[in-house]
Amino acid sequence: MAVSGVRSSWDTVARKSFLSVSTSEHLRLIFERAGYIFISCPEGRSGLRTVHEERPDLVLLDVGLPGMDGWTVLERIRDLADLPVLMLSAHGDETDKVRGLRAGADDYVTKPFTNNELLARAEALLRRAGGKDDRAAVHDDGLVRIDRRARCVHVTTPCGTREVRLTRMEFRLLNVLVTPPARCCRPNNCSARSGTTRAASGPSA
Repeated sequence: MAVSGVRSSWDTVARKSFLSVSTSEHLRLIFERAGYIFISCPEGRSGLRTVHEERPDLVLLDVGLPGMDGWTVLERIRDLADLPVLMLSAHGDETDKVRGLRAGADDYVTKPFTNNELLARAEALLRRAGGKDDRAAVHDDGLVRIDRRARCVHVTTPCGTREVRLTRMEFRLLNVLVTPPARCCRPNNCSARSGTTRAASGPSA
């Protein structure tokens, strides 16, 4: 069965992988025809395992899942990885859209949607994600390696390298600790800049 009217603008780049956490097999036809690697999970728990094991480039997440719903899956995904998530829902209420975006979704599409619209939205998310600075996504000082997108931490010791499991709060605190502080100017430079600012703004009334 072919899906007509679907064309990818990413034909010249390396194939990207999509994970669909949804009961709809129609999505597979859209993305495989466009040249993408497509992985499908019909419910939330297997979807979360796949996010951890496969590290897809983008997740298509249906709100109306059996068992664990899409809202819970989205929260768990954000604990595992920093990757684009496009939510699919039969509910087009503004409240649901705002809830999804505030919970960490990168886009929210209401059913029914056309094949071209869904593909275009997904590819737009990939372009934005690909435009991020890869160097900023990884911290590696020789002892501690932090992959911010995969949310993985590895520590190197005399016995070798091992992964360290951290909670969401511990991961955030570690990122703060390894992030270089903002560059501060010397007191004389600050004074000079302050004087320049005052001179430019003129005397106060």
